[in-house]
Amino acid sequence: MNIAEATHAPRIYQAWREPELGVERGVSADSLRLLEAMGHEIEVQQTMGSTQSIMLREGLLYGAADPRRPGAAALGID
Repeated sequence: MNIAEATHAPRIYQAWREPELGVERGVSADSLRLLEAMGHEIEVQQTMGSTQSIMLREGLLYGAADPRRPGAAALGID
């Protein structure tokens, strides 16, 4: 994935104190079945966090704003 694809992808989160595995909508049904087969208790959640991400590749910077928050934007300056 490039940085924008990774930022937009559904998230999976395991809190260290919680037995449930939090997943955002959009995780495939096949993935959910595999996780449940491994013994995970799945809890579908609305949104998990917000990221503003930067990736450095071959001397170039790439950025992506998380669409989970209204008004999020990424800006490139040369």
